[in-house]
Amino acid sequence: MRHVFYAPLTAAITDLVLNEGWDLGLVTPAQIHQGQRYSQKAGQNQPLASPHRQILLDFIHQAKFKPLAP
Repeated sequence: MRHVFYAPLTAAITDLVLNEGWDLGLVTPAQIHQGQRYSQKAGQNQPLASPHRQILLDFIHQAKFKPLAP
């Protein structure tokens, strides 16, 4: 089971605390389509996990998807 939340990010990325996992970062729609993003921690491109990528792609392609206003 996976839970996905959609909301504006009102804090700086540096203020976020990673309690699980190895790396944390924001991804652009282009990176989601490519299936990878550059990880500064790893020093290389890292693949996006297939199930997570598909969830994000489905969300992006939904007819109701509208980016949040700044």
